[in-house]
Amino acid sequence: MIEPNSLGDIVMALPALAALRRGFPHARIHWLVRPEFAPLLAGHPHLDEIVLFDRKLFARAWHSPAAARSLVAFISGLRRDRFDVVLDLQGLFRTGLVVRLPAAYWRRRAGGRKRDG
Repeated sequence: MIEPNSLGDIVMALPALAALRRGFPHARIHWLVRPEFAPLLAGHPHLDEIVLFDRKLFARAWHSPAAARSLVAFISGLRRDRFDVVLDLQGLFRTGLVVRLPAAYWRRRAGGRKRDG
């Protein structure tokens, strides 16, 4: 699940997490979130892993070689995990990029904005 943006958005997405766990009790569920919101999800019984999305660090990737390496490592990690389904609960341009960059390694995507045409 991708819902990194704000505390309220994360709280509003928690019922989706519960529904996923009910529907897929043996699935491994990871949640991509900004580091400052990770404590809200830490230890959640329906969640297997928290994936940290450091937006401030990644924004510096154009200017900082260290930040660029971190971004490449982040994308590589997503590719390595080879998720079956990715749910973008936010539908923003930024979360759409996170979904699409390693998308060749994901079998299905859900959520985000629908393209015209």
